[in-house]
Amino acid sequence: MSKRAAEQSGIGVFAPDDRLAPGEETQLKLVVTNDGTEPVNAATVEVGDQNAPVRVLTNRAPVGTVPPGAQRPVSVRIRVGEQATPGEYTLPVRVSYDAASGGETVVRYVTVRVERRPRFRVVNTTVNASAGGTGTLSLAVRNAGTVGAFDSSVVVNSTDSSIRFGNNATTAQTSVGEWLRGDTKYVEFPLQVGPDTARNVTAQVRVAYESRTGQRRVSDPLFIGIRPEGKPSFALRNVTSTVRVGDTGAVTGRVVNTGARTVEDATLVFQPSNGTALRPEETRFPLGILRNNSSRRFRFEVDATNATNPGPRDFTARVTYRDGSGERRVSDPISMPVRVEQRREPFVVTATDANFTVDSSGTLRVRVRNNAGERLSNVTAKLLVSDPLSSDDSESYIGVLGPNNSTSASFQLTVSGDAIPDRHPVAVVLTYETPNGDRREAGPYAVPVTIRRQSGVGSSVLSVAAAVVVLLLGVAWWLWRR
Repeated sequence: MSKRAAEQSGIGVFAPDDRLAPGEETQLKLVVTNDGTEPVNAATVEVGDQNAPVRVLTNRAPVGTVPPGAQRPVSVRIRVGEQATPGEYTLPVRVSYDAASGGETVVRYVTVRVERRPRFRVVNTTVNASAGGTGTLSLAVRNAGTVGAFDSSVVVNSTDSSIRFGNNATTAQTSVGEWLRGDTKYVEFPLQVGPDTARNVTAQVRVAYESRTGQRRVSDPLFIGIRPEGKPSFALRNVTSTVRVGDTGAVTGRVVNTGARTVEDATLVFQPSNGTALRPEETRFPLGILRNNSSRRFRFEVDATNATNPGPRDFTARVTYRDGSGERRVSDPISMPVRVEQRREPFVVTATDANFTVDSSGTLRVRVRNNAGERLSNVTAKLLVSDPLSSDDSESYIGVLGPNNSTSASFQLTVSGDAIPDRHPVAVVLTYETPNGDRREAGPYAVPVTIRRQSGVGSSVLSVAAAVVVLLLGVAWWLWRR
């Protein structure tokens, strides 16, 4: 226990808690008493540290007025040497004040005890949580004292309403058991962060333990800073679209993690607006682990029905991810611009051999060019005809057709005898597969067929007439000879 200085002028000083530990930096609390009959004014104290393993860090501490019979607390900051030998040490305390007789200074003495006991220090703090989310607070706490502790627990207390532990509690505790001198314990607390908390928040850490003599004690408070990370944020870069009316195209780009932390199990979710004629084949694209300032490519296949109007669209995307505690979170909406181009026919079909005569059969040849801008496979052309045209072989298999490549397709075509010489239209329908395996149909594409009269019809009539004339002349000559 502390001892009080001898009574002089009614001023006394004592330390209510005189226990110190090697290596400790703390506030030494003193109490100034006035047992005299006159008040003392403007009192101050100065604590000396000669001949003691204690360094006083506060040069002078104000006390103020101390009325007769009253007590006034005052604290000075001290640091105990790491190698301080346990034992009792006397510190001189100089008290200066104003009295009725003028300025006075007296010296009193207090005794402090340096004990062998645990002393704790937070050596590392890790916050794995962002504003508006949940996560963990991880602490590394070292026993820097001279002896171990038993049945120990680390207690953390929030000093700010925006920080909570576990189930919305301001205090959390975890047991660590025996704690040897020099050992570091690693503890973790569930953390909840308010939605607008992206600043440093102070929390208090204490260690409750049992001493070697079986006394239950609590360490001095250790103050730590908890700075939650900002809420994860994302952006889309280099968004491009090959979507066309009446066709399936791709929306591609990159997702960038513009926040301060890595997110896990991230997924980009494409959210078309209600009522749109665009139909994405998938609305979720997995991104996996997305580190801060890194990016991942994405691709959505989108079908634009014939009812789609061409032009720009501004759709919405979000990123879902798991926070530090493994819970699923959703980002703020992200703008995804998509442009829908005008409809483009996937093929161009032109006639290369389409001249026929009345009452004839032959081969109709057309050229088919891939105008889709992508490789098409299993391309098959089918001929559609009507009277006076018919076909016994109306299909032609083309196979694979690369972008802007062309090939010939042939069909058998018959022209009836009562056909009128003119240009008659036929139609070609093509079926094909896109690169993603969709089976589609294009057309019909109109192809003009030219029908002409049969060659040599006029000359045959003249030949017959000439033969008749010759025959009549012959008969007339024979009759004349008789």
